[in-house]
Amino acid sequence: MTGIGLNLREIPDENGSFKLMVLGLLLDGPAYSAGVRQGDELLSVNGIDVKGKSAFDASSMLQGPKETFVTIKVKHGDCGPVESMKVQRQLVTRTPVFYRLEKRENNDSSVGYIHITEFNAVAKKDLR
Repeated sequence: MTGIGLNLREIPDENGSFKLMVLGLLLDGPAYSAGVRQGDELLSVNGIDVKGKSAFDASSMLQGPKETFVTIKVKHGDCGPVESMKVQRQLVTRTPVFYRLEKRENNDSSVGYIHITEFNAVAKKDLR
């Protein structure tokens, strides 16, 4: 999948509609590198207002051919500035599973740690 590496969440607003908030980002993804942060509100994609659209619809608008650009407008925080940015789409399916093995002190055994950053289509395969 190609996109800009962010997850959106629908949040009800005071008008009975909802706004799209950035729930999470790939820390090395295109949106993060462009300055998008968790908690930002997505306002538009390529000049199209996304207020009232579902997170799925907006995410579909963000996807496209690899290395093409999408222009997004975000509002930083509740009362922060509005910023328009051009972001290059990249292949964003990366492993959400990180692990390490640590030797226990005063013991010959080890402890394994698994960190899952996101549950997505590759998480199950990579966890195995």
